[in-house]
Amino acid sequence: MATALAARNAANKAHNRAVIAKLGLFTVLMFVLPIATYYLLHNTFLATWENRTMWSGFGAIAMVNVVIFVYILEAFREDAATEKEPVPAVGKFKKQ
Repeated sequence: MATALAARNAANKAHNRAVIAKLGLFTVLMFVLPIATYYLLHNTFLATWENRTMWSGFGAIAMVNVVIFVYILEAFREDAATEKEPVPAVGKFKKQ
């Protein structure tokens, strides 16, 4: 019993490290990508447009939404990939 508990604790720690690493990655992406998108659009692609600040801002907002969407997809993929342990039968279901 103690070895199973130790193995479970080790697996939980490894899973938690992976989750924290993923959260850190998406935090960096949430900070860097919208700013980079704004300046890339503002100074390069839309340099001759009259309302380039507005459109660059829209591009940065779109990039924020993309990062959030990808983070949610990764959360669903992670949840689906985890193996579910069978729940022990209790009460009237234990007798069946």
